Formats: sequence, structure tokens, C-alpha cells
Amino acid sequence: MKAVVAIPPLRDFYFTKHRFSGLGAESLIEVLKREGIDVRYFNLPISREKGKGIELPDALSHLRPYLVPGETGKISFFTQYHHFGPGFSESARLICSLLPDIVFLSCFAFCYAGQTLNLADEIKKVSPSLSVIAGGPGVSVYPSFFLRSNSIDFMLSGDAEAGIPLFLKAFRKKGIPYTAVPNLSWKEKGSIRHSPVRKKTPERDMIFTWSITSETKDKVYISTSFTRGCMKKCRFCTHWAENEMLTVPLETSISGIEEIRNRTGEKGKEICIIFEDDNLLLVPDYFFTLLTLLKETLYVSSFFVETGIDYTLLTPPLLQKLIHSGLKKVNLSLGSTNKELLASENRSLQLSRYETILSIMDKARIPSITYFICGLRGETREIVARNLAYITKRPTVSGISLFYPVPGLPDFQDMSLFESIDPCLCAGSSAYPWNNSLSTKTLVTAFRLSRYINFLKQGPESSIEEELLAGIKETGELYTIVKEKKKLKIIKVPHMDKELEELFFSYL
Repeated sequence: MKAVVAIPPLRDFYFTKHRFSGLGAESLIEVLKREGIDVRYFNLPISREKGKGIELPDALSHLRPYLVPGETGKISFFTQYHHFGPGFSESARLICSLLPDIVFLSCFAFCYAGQTLNLADEIKKVSPSLSVIAGGPGVSVYPSFFLRSNSIDFMLSGDAEAGIPLFLKAFRKKGIPYTAVPNLSWKEKGSIRHSPVRKKTPERDMIFTWSITSETKDKVYISTSFTRGCMKKCRFCTHWAENEMLTVPLETSISGIEEIRNRTGEKGKEICIIFEDDNLLLVPDYFFTLLTLLKETLYVSSFFVETGIDYTLLTPPLLQKLIHSGLKKVNLSLGSTNKELLASENRSLQLSRYETILSIMDKARIPSITYFICGLRGETREIVARNLAYITKRPTVSGISLFYPVPGLPDFQDMSLFESIDPCLCAGSSAYPWNNSLSTKTLVTAFRLSRYINFLKQGPESSIEEELLAGIKETGELYTIVKEKKKLKIIKVPHMDKELEELFFSYL
């Protein structure tokens, strides 16, 4: 039996290819191989060097006033919507040319649901009888949204380990009905059916996955994840309902680390590990055991924590231990500096601890990015301005995350809401006023101010940047650089939220 696993092309303002690991698809591939399936894999978004500029979707027309033609430089907002990867018809022809018996499409975020359905449509045009299965986090949050498409035959939610083995038996008609397959949805006689069996992967069955995300002359960057889920219940997070955290068994991790050594040892390069786990500090003993294994087996000298460490779980001794183990860069999740706002999102605020952690990292010259969320329910301009001003005065880079929902989050459990919108609005880059607390104008202004903070910390690198920085400081208003007829010039950023600008600069 032959299968193709594909991550569909995607469309957005940006796509960070060197950060995209596709670990969910890698898990699926490993499960399929264990079941004796001949698998081919296409990570289509990263298969082209650059994205292709395309028209802004009508659903994002609210952003048109904020897109400045020819804008460039360190204060800029998005300028061009892009398609990343081959075209949908080209991708479908590539997949179908392998004559697979089944195609698995991995949608890693609901905001890219449209592209998953577009690729499925094109596959059916080329090979109408080919079975198409959708899965991944983007599918799991709202299975019926995908199955209403004539081009999707099956939908598997949750982990690949939980449902794939029995699904393959049912698909091959080996005495297993679809109703017995965990987490499966399918179409039958024009109706959508859902298996009554729900199952999560037990820890003993969890698969270790990894991928090489980028290479330099002397380094190999490997992304991996050793855990799933989270024990916290932050209302804005997709893990809010799980309330548990699972870890890959150590014996499985040891085998996986040895596999990395066998497949990368011949390169003779330094190995840098990028942890994609949501919060390894929830299992600190396990985390440090992994670090020891990685150092002893792969001679890893440095590691990065990309998806955000909860600083409330850090103590000075624990941080010193991480630095001694090879920590080189960390993303910190602050959320907000407003205690009441965070409490409403089931998060706590411990600024004294956060500042202690930053001080230690600054002395050790460990760079950090501190992320806060902009657009939470009940947020005000004043809260945003204070968040931004606070980060400006601290030894850390500003990371702003514009709020977006996925189906099923608290306040977004009415699925009919997502029937009337384009899924692309469920991306942070859409700057959509989901909670009716902050307007698009305010969200975009906050985004630009965050960029200004980082520009301020980095400092100008050219005469025009010196002029730009001086102008902003003098006026307390945002300016930017545009390129016109091959020449650079400074202009005032149009359509900014003047009240937010004034509040921010008054707090500095």
C-alpha cells in the first residue's frame, strides 16, 4: 500500500521557513512506516525558495489602509500577501503522479484550512477515486468544517498513534468497522459520521520525532518535541481543555537521539537543538535528563527554547542550571503586565520574578524575546501602552502576538461563527478585532510600536535609519521608510491610533 503525506501550500503575509519543522507530519509518517506503508512526504510550503505575491483576500480587506506601498525597514508592517509552495494544481499533479492508494493532508493551523481544502479539490480533479484524509491540529479543532467538502473523505483528529493503525485496518477492510476507529470522522450515504470512540495516545506509545530545519556552514539546527499537552488552562491557548502533559518515554527518546546521531554524524557539524515543546519546565527533571542525553550522545553544546518558557516556573538556580547546560536563546511568555487581565485568562503575574530572570540572562548574555498578547478580552489602549513601555525598559526583545481564536476556545465554542468567515481571519497576521476590545487600527499600531521598540534596542545602522529614529523620538509619532523609484525616503505612517501612540510615548 502506497501513501502520500503532504503539508499543503499556505497563504499568509509571512512564513518563517527555517522555523517550520512539520513535526506532526513526521509523527504520522513514522506510524505509517511501522504499519508497513510505503510513504512519500511533501512539505510543500518550504519546497520553494520564496513566496509568490498574490492579491489580498477579500476577507482581509480591513487591512488595506494599513499596507503601505513600497514600505521597507525595521518599523514596517506587512506589505504583500504571499502563496508559499507550488500552486495547488501543480501540487496535486505531483502527488497523484506517484499513484498512491491514499493521501494524508496535514493542516497544522485552522487559519490554513482554506489551502488544505484547495489542495484536496485539485487532487480530486486529477484522481477522483483517490481517498483523501485530513488531519493535524487545524483539522482537530473543527472536523465537520473539513468533511463538508466533497473532496475530503476522512478526518482523523488527535494524535496519529491513537487512530492510524486501526484506521488502516478498516480502510483495507480487515474486519474493523470505521465506528471502531478512534477519533475518526467520515462520510456515509451523504451524511457525516463520527466514531463514538475517543482516544488519546498513552505515554508508552508516544513517538519521538525530529527534523532538520536549517543548516549553516558549521551547524545543523534540529527541531524536536518530547512532550504533548499542558497542565495549565490558559483561556487563550489551544491546550486549554487538555489539562495534562505527556512525555515521550525515555527509552524511546534515547533511540531517537541515537537516530539523530547516526543520520547527522557524517556531517561533522555542531548540532543545535530547538525545542518546540509548549513548556518543558512543567517537567523539569525530565527536561534535564534529556539535556544530559543530548549532550552525551550528540555532543550538543547549545539549545534554544522557541515556543515560550513560563517564567513563573523559573528560579535563579534553575535558570543557572539551564545556562550551564547550553541555553543560548529563550522565548519568554509574559502575556501582559496587567494582573487583572491575566487573571481573567487563568494566568498569573509575577513581575519581580520575571525581572530577576531577565537580569540573570542579561548578565549571562543570553538573548531573549518576551511575548505578550494584544487583543485579549477586556484589554484597553492603556494596558497595551503600558505593556509596550515596560518591555522597552527591560533587557529583552519585544514579541507581540495579536490575538486570534480557533474553534472551541472559551468564548468561541459556537461553531456557527466559523461558518460565516474565511479561516484566514484566524491568523495573528489578520489583526482582526475578535474580542471587540481593540480595533484593527489599534492592533496594527501596537504591532508597529513593538517593531519600534526592537529598532530602538538594536540602534540605527545607516544614515536614513538615524534620521528615522531621531524623527520618531522628536515627534512621538511613528514614521517609516518607503522605496520609491529606487530611492529611500521617510514618511509618516498613515492611519495610526493617535491615542495609543501618545500613551506609549508618555510612559517612556
